[in-house]
Amino acid sequence: MSKYILRNSGTLLAEEKSQIADLIAIHYGEDTKQEFLNWRVSTEADFDIVLLKEKEIVLCVSFYHTSKEMTPFCKKKVLVIQFGIALKHHLYEGNVIWKMGRWYARKKAGILFPIRQAVGVSFMSNPRVYENFIRLFPVNYPGIDGLRDEKTLAFIRSYAQSRMLPFTIDDDACYVDTSLSKFEITDSWAKYAGARNSAINQFFIERGITTYENGRYYRSGKHLIACGYRAPLKLDFSIWKKPVK
Repeated sequence: MSKYILRNSGTLLAEEKSQIADLIAIHYGEDTKQEFLNWRVSTEADFDIVLLKEKEIVLCVSFYHTSKEMTPFCKKKVLVIQFGIALKHHLYEGNVIWKMGRWYARKKAGILFPIRQAVGVSFMSNPRVYENFIRLFPVNYPGIDGLRDEKTLAFIRSYAQSRMLPFTIDDDACYVDTSLSKFEITDSWAKYAGARNSAINQFFIERGITTYENGRYYRSGKHLIACGYRAPLKLDFSIWKKPVK
């Protein structure tokens, strides 16, 4: 029977780290440099690492971080949740991001999380992830309208620096992860990677996060940092609903 386990950099087992490295190679390519994993399991990054395990097999892994921060959305400190990468084994069926995120939110913030004031931050390279993110955090930046918000961009840069992200954030709230190589995602585009909203896909292509060449889709190694706000005291339990498939 599978079970959820919460780890951190100090409690992650060597065998679990090895299996996570294998999942990274599958989802990001065998050319992915070790730094991609090393930062995520470092004490500096301070991620909570959620595992779904079946006996000794890591079926899924997701990375999260929570803190209280001053943000452009509120006049006082508010709960900020960073949603890191989420990976799953081919033996696992289901939406890993939704299920792991729901379990983590309940554990860290309690059953009232759907009505709590919160800011979400996500470093992403997947249009479908962005599509679901902006549904959960309806006040968000950057938007597909392309409008600039210098105050929110400054927060994104400051937050990334506080999280020890070793890359420069450009004016589109993007960065290039030099530990990654170009990786084809055509086979997963329709089911997992591509957004249902074609404008979101175009948004990612225009920024060079996704590339489309000769009828094939690729991840370039570039990422978008999205942040968003969810107002408090609204009985919006859509966070528990299944995301866009």
